[in-house]
Amino acid sequence: MNTKTVNKPSEYFVALRYTAAAGAYKGAITWTNWRTKENFDQWFSGQPEPKQQIVVGEGITAERAVELVKTTPFDVYVAVAVEKSTDRDTGKILLRVAWMEILQLAMIDRMQHPELYE
Repeated sequence: MNTKTVNKPSEYFVALRYTAAAGAYKGAITWTNWRTKENFDQWFSGQPEPKQQIVVGEGITAERAVELVKTTPFDVYVAVAVEKSTDRDTGKILLRVAWMEILQLAMIDRMQHPELYE
């Protein structure tokens, strides 16, 4: 059985990297899919300046999009986790949020380095 994903005609995959304008998310790569290239172009051109994301892959397969996400440096994920876990008003760490972020970091590390978990 072939398990390779085949893009449907209505799927236009795009990988985006966050810029410095996105704060702690700078360098993180994410992906999304659109119905058409025109739909994506319309959305992207409507984003305010400075853009918080730049395109790193457009019209790619789902597999390639995931490969690009996996290249996000681990320290970027740590910076995001710290930002998400910090109360913006008080600067204090929100322990429940921090715990969830730490669990997510463990899953990301396992995805990026499966050989360490064999």
